[in-house]
This record gives sequence, structure tokens and C-alpha cells, in this order.
Amino acid sequence: MKEPTRRPILVFEDDAVLQAELVAWIAGWGWRALALDATLGLPQSGDHLYAAAVVADFDLGLSVPGMPPRTGLDIALGVARRVGKRLPTVILSGSFGRQELAACSLYQIPVLFKPLQPSELHRWLTQAVPLLRR
Repeated sequence: MKEPTRRPILVFEDDAVLQAELVAWIAGWGWRALALDATLGLPQSGDHLYAAAVVADFDLGLSVPGMPPRTGLDIALGVARRVGKRLPTVILSGSFGRQELAACSLYQIPVLFKPLQPSELHRWLTQAVPLLRR
């Protein structure tokens, strides 16, 4: 598969309205956004393999009976494993406990809290994904 000319910002958000809003903001700022459904898992091929960054909600509602719930952090780390390198990542959360903050801190992944202000995400993207990497 040929690398896309503009590497996408991957968006994992289970709230369809917020997901559409995030994609619109990111695209409006000049990046390419690619929304993925975390419940479907990661495809073996596709533009996500050339991702520039990941924006993921912490609580994606991914739970299987008898197993600990998979989080947006888990998904972001899985994307990094799949592409073979660490990607700039930001986690979004409406409510966050100490364990979740500690998990993100362990990987030095910042957290933006909901309700999210567009300027917060834009600031993070501008710092994490320089113009030359778009």
C-alpha cells in the first residue's frame, strides 16, 4: 500500500456527535482526520498504518464479560505497536480517576478533559504534529 500524501490523525471516540465534531475540527485546521470504530479492531492494512497521531477517548465502552475493559489508551498503544513506532497521542476524558491518570502518565500521554475546548486540541496538535509531518 502506498503511503498517503497526508498522514492522518486517528480519532477513536464512541460518541458519534463528538467524533464528527473532532473530525471536523481537525480537518478544518488543515490536518487529515480518520475516524475509526474501536469495536471493530484495527484492520491489517489501511491509512491508519501511516498515522501522524492518535486522539482517543479513554472510555470507549469496550468491555467483554470477565475481562478488564479496553480503553482508548489500550487502543492507542495497540496502534503504536501495529505501526512499529510511538505516535503522538492525547487521551480525552469526561471523568478520570487516579488509576487512569497514572496509566496515561506512565506512557507520558497527556489528557484533555471534556467538555473539550477546540483550542485545547488545536494547541496539542500544533505542538505534537508539526507542519512537515502532516
